Amino acid sequence: MLILHSMDLGKEVMGGRIEYGFRYKSRLLSAGLSLLLSTMAKYEPDLSAIFQALSDPTRRAILEQLGKGAVAVSELARPTGLALPTVMRHLAVLEGAALIETTKTGRTRMCSARPEAIAATQDWLSAQKREWEARTDRLQAYVETLMLEAKNED
Repeated sequence: MLILHSMDLGKEVMGGRIEYGFRYKSRLLSAGLSLLLSTMAKYEPDLSAIFQALSDPTRRAILEQLGKGAVAVSELARPTGLALPTVMRHLAVLEGAALIETTKTGRTRMCSARPEAIAATQDWLSAQKREWEARTDRLQAYVETLMLEAKNED
């Protein structure tokens, strides 16, 4: 029988993202929870992190530039007019949302886009679009029914 001696609410860095939740002091439970979270992170994109990353125009411009191919960090910083540490923070947010990946070769850090993260976001947006289109179609049919009934009463 596993007895939890203590737990607290906190934040932990898991897979490059900060996860808020319960931290258990039990090694067995902690190991199982970490395995579960890392497996979920591998297969389910964090849409909140993606949308948060896309909310900044600088990060969107960086993604647009990376859509043309891999680019060195110094090249990404040049058109923004921002200091290199500021650009690195933007890249960390994009990388935390799994929108980009970085590799280091010698002294050069290269960034490239990860289109599969955008594809997952597009799938979610498409599902939302279908849902709202169905709702507006039902509303339109209801309004047409009301107008037809009002016309027949006259």
